[in-house]
Amino acid sequence: MTSIIDIVTSLWIFGTPALLAILMLLLLRIRRARTPILFGSAVLLGYFVFASLAPQRIEIPVEGASKADWNSKSFWYEPWGASIVHRGVDIFAKSGAHVTSPSPMFVIWTGSNSFSGKFIVGIDPYSRLHFFAHLDDIITSRWAFELTGNTIGTVGDTGNARGKAPHLHYGIASLIPRFWLITNQTLGHLRAFYLDPIKLF
Repeated sequence: MTSIIDIVTSLWIFGTPALLAILMLLLLRIRRARTPILFGSAVLLGYFVFASLAPQRIEIPVEGASKADWNSKSFWYEPWGASIVHRGVDIFAKSGAHVTSPSPMFVIWTGSNSFSGKFIVGIDPYSRLHFFAHLDDIITSRWAFELTGNTIGTVGDTGNARGKAPHLHYGIASLIPRFWLITNQTLGHLRAFYLDPIKLF
């Protein structure tokens, strides 16, 4: 979770405003482009407000899981190894239990590494990234559109979860910063992006 989401949010924070500023300066040189730019900007701003403030409940992404299957204080718990703080929730279940899509989403990345094991990253209509790690099996594929409740993988212990109880590490991050969520905790500035999944279940 750390490297994937941190890289994406860093690119978003530093790259997008600069790119938009350059694009707008170029387009504003063309007189006819002013109206479409203003209209497009208003639509984009409206979307950001909607995506930030609209109710955004999600389903628990492990079939049959309940609040008894995770530690309610695990989000942003520290110390947490190389990640420093725990930027998600670990949902414990039997190996092979179905991992399901918590909301409608496009799968934008699947893969495997020594840290996350087999993982899936998806993005939903609210510009939130969903991260599923330590999977035993990946059932979905890149660019697939998954509806809420669709099975996308199975619970496992891959990556640095090897030898531990099988669980799904589930994290969620918004590409639209919520500056009011920043705290004085360790890495508290990143809480503008990382959301507490437990509060959304």
